[in-house]
Amino acid sequence: MRAVRTAESDELFARLNGPEGRRDPYPIYGELQRIAPFLEHPDGSIVPTRYAACDQVGRDSRNFGRSDPDRFFADLALPNWRDFPALKLLNTSMATANPPVHTRLRRIVSSHFTARRVEELRLGIERLVPDLLDDLADGGDVIERVAFPLSASVMGELLGIPAADRARFKSLMGDWMLILDEFSEESFTRSNAAAASIEEYFTAFVADLRAAPGEDLMSRLVSPASHGDGTDSPDTLDTEEAVAMAALLFSGGFETTMHLLGNSLVALLEHPDQLAALRSEPDLERTAVEELLRFDSPVQVSGREVLTETELGGPGGLRVGPGDRVKIYVGAANRDPQQFPDPHRLDLRRDQGPHVSFGGGIHFCLGAPLTRLETSIALPALVRRYPDLALVGTPRRRDSLSMRGFDFLEVTVGSP
Repeated sequence: MRAVRTAESDELFARLNGPEGRRDPYPIYGELQRIAPFLEHPDGSIVPTRYAACDQVGRDSRNFGRSDPDRFFADLALPNWRDFPALKLLNTSMATANPPVHTRLRRIVSSHFTARRVEELRLGIERLVPDLLDDLADGGDVIERVAFPLSASVMGELLGIPAADRARFKSLMGDWMLILDEFSEESFTRSNAAAASIEEYFTAFVADLRAAPGEDLMSRLVSPASHGDGTDSPDTLDTEEAVAMAALLFSGGFETTMHLLGNSLVALLEHPDQLAALRSEPDLERTAVEELLRFDSPVQVSGREVLTETELGGPGGLRVGPGDRVKIYVGAANRDPQQFPDPHRLDLRRDQGPHVSFGGGIHFCLGAPLTRLETSIALPALVRRYPDLALVGTPRRRDSLSMRGFDFLEVTVGSP
């Protein structure tokens, strides 16, 4: 088997990364699946179009890992990548690291994101949501009034970011994440400027916590832990690690939840039978979140580098070797009809295996339990509180394929 590249597939990839794909990538994913199970992207990477191979890449950390940034950017004639704040902040984080660096960083922070630890946050979220819904009593932008303040408040409290500082990150994090898309000179400039501001803020934030630690997560991560012999524990983050960790956790913590809430609300309003089911059947709350994650995932693009020679897609699949790059379109995997019959139908009762929206293996999303908890509380509360909820005009999509969501989502609520 080989990866296919045709004039048609090149055109589809161009459309996917343009306005059409950012507005609605799913028909294009379907066309790519029709051509072949493995395609060659114009940038030279391999694109598996089916669920099984995408799931394999996410789970198999022995054969698939993150690209080494020094080699990757040298190949792009950008050996000075650390001079660009957007690239430095992203590529010094846990998200782009391989073992043993990833193993150490993940171990340090993972105990604070267990299902049990996250469940302890339930009461606080349940208290916060009604107050945010009160702010929507006259209608307005759901992102600004509910989705962002909920997700930023929960993650901000966890990390110890002062409430007065959180709002600035809504645009800063969005601009920084432009680096994940196929970017123009303008978007690269915006991304670097945002990353420089984020790095400046968190450098001062970490210094303040070291001087006067609190009870929050970041205080625990940056406070020196002694071995008893005068040396610091390897479980203490240095400044560069701490800045990258704070930026990663805060951006991932509020952006994913914020956009999942927006995407999910629009999906439900466009499928009134499923909206009615969620309103009337409390038992659907858990499975509803999983189906909504499958149906319109905030994270749409991921990537890995092949570490050892293996077969992508299992025996008889595509033979790949070290240095090959694999690009995963999460939405294509989640809408694969071979895995999810009638994949373009929203069905909150669907039970046909897990989606790949949170990745897999050692890079499985650390904040997945928290995103699930926040959404399972806020979304049912929103649609039950306002039974006459309706869209006003056309929601404004974020100009991004890699992080799919809305910048503006205005609703009218009728009588509460």
